[in-house]
Amino acid sequence: MRLDCDLKEPFIPTMVDFRGIERMIQPCRFKIDQICDIMVSYLRSVCKTSFFDSRKLKIQRNASKKVLLTKPVNLFYEQYVFMYYKQVLKFIQANIEKTSTLEKDLELLDEGPHAPKISFELKMVLVYRSEKKKIIRSQIHLIDHVLDVLKNIEPTLTQNPKDAE
Repeated sequence: MRLDCDLKEPFIPTMVDFRGIERMIQPCRFKIDQICDIMVSYLRSVCKTSFFDSRKLKIQRNASKKVLLTKPVNLFYEQYVFMYYKQVLKFIQANIEKTSTLEKDLELLDEGPHAPKISFELKMVLVYRSEKKKIIRSQIHLIDHVLDVLKNIEPTLTQNPKDAE
């Protein structure tokens, strides 16, 4: 993730750096069934300006603008951050599935009687590529679950706005 992106309107294709050549980057390592703390902290930092400048709802304007990188403080801000997280994952997924989808890779790895013979090197490439795709899909599923939980909490907090801070 690039550290030198525009904070007023974070644009995902400029935030994600696949090359890792530049000095102003923060590597994020995704794992299956585990939220990346570095990614959440990064997004909490980067999305702050765009969230508080663009929100029009009274409940969000009155909410505290104090945001901590390691601890959730504002429910609506957390929803915003996790929606960005999901958009970043969707962008990464679109980029890694340009060549082939996970299903195509798994089909090539299938060692059934009608499967074509593939070299050891190609098999290792397919395993590596398919595992990356599985991790991204797992992350998207996890973030969907987090967003569901946050959405289910929202009605109780909109009745009592002081709790949203």
